[in-house]
Amino acid sequence: MAAGKNDILELKLRVELEEPSELFSKSFLEDIYGILTLSEWSDAVMLRLIKTPHLLQEIAWALRNDDAFDTFFEQRVRALILELAGD
Repeated sequence: MAAGKNDILELKLRVELEEPSELFSKSFLEDIYGILTLSEWSDAVMLRLIKTPHLLQEIAWALRNDDAFDTFFEQRVRALILELAGD
């Protein structure tokens, strides 16, 4: 039964990817799509994901407002810049 739910989630997300977003780039939403479809979820979580309207937008919005994500992103960008600069 999990395979059926995986197919339903993937179809739901593909439809959501086709909806234009004024706030998030398609590539950012595709990254979230990849994580959602390639990860293993329990049946209960899968059902909640399927039932969540605008799932990709909801997750993207949560990431956009997540201070921990912002801090990680900033630190990682700085580390990569130093690496590229040979420091």
